[in-house]
Amino acid sequence: AGLAGVVGNLVVSRTEVLALEGMNQQAAAGLFALAFGLAGHIFAPAQALIGPLVPAVAGLREVEPDAVAPAFERTVRASATVVALMLAAAVPLFAVLVPLIYGEAFRPSAPVFVALAVGNAVLVLAGPVQAFVQARLSGWPLLWTNLIALGVDVLLMLALIPVLGIWGAVVANLTAALIRLVLLLRGELRGLELGWAVLLRNASPLALGIASCIAAWLLGSSLSAQAGLNSVVAAVAAGLLGAALLVGLVRLTGSGLTRADADAIVRGLPAALARPGRLALRAVTRAKD
Repeated sequence: AGLAGVVGNLVVSRTEVLALEGMNQQAAAGLFALAFGLAGHIFAPAQALIGPLVPAVAGLREVEPDAVAPAFERTVRASATVVALMLAAAVPLFAVLVPLIYGEAFRPSAPVFVALAVGNAVLVLAGPVQAFVQARLSGWPLLWTNLIALGVDVLLMLALIPVLGIWGAVVANLTAALIRLVLLLRGELRGLELGWAVLLRNASPLALGIASCIAAWLLGSSLSAQAGLNSVVAAVAAGLLGAALLVGLVRLTGSGLTRADADAIVRGLPAALARPGRLALRAVTRAKD
């Protein structure tokens, strides 16, 4: 498990920056590092919640094994919905503000940031799944999963960076994150005797969040560049649009949190954040469970 953690950190860290620098693409390395760091900061609060899941799930396995599968579904559903909300509202806002905050030289970093934010969202969703794997003391499957993901990451970097530059690094990063998630899910779904259809239904808010994020960022960038709107106004408009699109899609598809999910998340928030958290989650909570 310890070795799996070391290898896993290589998969989710900025190894692409080293590859870009090693291939004498220093400008691309700087743009990638900025985009990667900003994407990581946005999802850091969600990542911080993963650690406590391991002992919680391990205890649940000992006390009430029949409750593990429903707990897994709730964890995936809650993680996908909360991450989708962060992705749809925060990422378009910051993407539009990148040139204002860091300067015009870093404008090409904005689309890279959006792409890497999607990758970070996938990694956040993989975190709770990894917690369930670790709770079963499954060190070897976790190690092999991370080794495969790292191998794919390295191979794609070597093959694509000389051809595509920074976007070769982005493709390598996103592919490694997705492969890691799929492999973790494959083993855990088999262990819990759950089907992929159940997983896709619970994780569907993430796909809606990705679509909302991209659409809102494109509109916000267009408003800032062509309509001549102030960057801050365009960024706020992009964030609000992304959130509105996600809420509309969640309501249209009947996905999102159940009321019990929302109550459980709010109970875990600090007292100062409980009320605003409840209001934010209400928008992505199903009208009927």
